[in-house]
Amino acid sequence: MKKAANERQRGFTLLEILIAMTLLGLLMAMLFGGLRLGTRAWEASDVRSADLARLEAVHGFIRRALTGAYPLLGTGDDDAKRQIAFTGGAEAVAFTALMPAHFGVGGFYTITLAVEDGVDDKRLIFRRQLYRPGADGAPPPPPAGADEEQEKVLLEGISKAEFSYFGIADNDERPSWRDEWKDQKTLPDLVRLSVTFADGGAWPDLVVAPRISTAAAPTSSRRRRRGR
Repeated sequence: MKKAANERQRGFTLLEILIAMTLLGLLMAMLFGGLRLGTRAWEASDVRSADLARLEAVHGFIRRALTGAYPLLGTGDDDAKRQIAFTGGAEAVAFTALMPAHFGVGGFYTITLAVEDGVDDKRLIFRRQLYRPGADGAPPPPPAGADEEQEKVLLEGISKAEFSYFGIADNDERPSWRDEWKDQKTLPDLVRLSVTFADGGAWPDLVVAPRISTAAAPTSSRRRRRGR
């Protein structure tokens, strides 16, 4: 009787303790491994959400800029020769837009969206500069570093980005997509931007229609006549 009581009180053997510690270590390793995996997944989700939010913000910014293209005609008294202040190519588009005074100086600005080479890949640049019409009224893209120019990098890590334009150009019978819109008397009906990133990703094509028609916009010469 006394021997049985002593056997019940002697506790765990060394082997049992070692097995318990091994099992406890395995459970702790599995627990911390799952916690680490969950943390990484959470961080990756946060990074992706931030990237998506940034891309959506850039998407909206470009849409607002292109929507605000103003069909400003150049100076001169010969309406047949005057061209609209819009110069579009495959990798750059320049146009005029009205900017409110809180941007610094209110009035017409030349807005440029251009695809340029970066350090490793291409990038999409936004520039704005006070509008100064040339002889034909078409605004060339302002060179980098020009006075009163403000530049902002919108997208980086781009493999390919292209602008295209839809509408009836001079001597056309029906509207069609083209890779440039230059020396025209009207704005394109639609402007499309296609972007492919260096990591293989792409966003849906951005298609924008200018909200102001050419017929509704006053020309430079008309404004001068009204001011006389």
